Amino acid sequence: MRAIGLIVAAALLCGCASSHNTATGEANLLGGGYYVSRVHDGVFQISVKTNWAPWSNSMAAQSSWRDRARALCGSDRFRELEVREGSYDQVQSVGLLRQIVTTRDGYAVCESSKLSDEDALALIRKR
Repeated sequence: MRAIGLIVAAALLCGCASSHNTATGEANLLGGGYYVSRVHDGVFQISVKTNWAPWSNSMAAQSSWRDRARALCGSDRFRELEVREGSYDQVQSVGLLRQIVTTRDGYAVCESSKLSDEDALALIRKR
């Protein structure tokens, strides 16, 4: 019974969002991390991946993405543009335990940028 408890606890920890910056080039064995690219003043592309888990965890990916947007914009006042969410198996699963990484990628437009959605999308598409 104790072994089952440890497995469940480890799975819960693995499914969390990761604060690993993938721009450093260092691999994260649990699969998670984030990448940020500045498009323009107050416009950022944000990509996040959760640590692997036996299930898809869109709530953790959304939370991590929005936390990163808040930090970049300095407030809760931002808009989300062209956001895509998904998940994939990190490795081909053997047995019952899958290693699913959940992703969220899109653009945060800070209110401070004073850009309309149309202007921000024009900048994004120029890239």
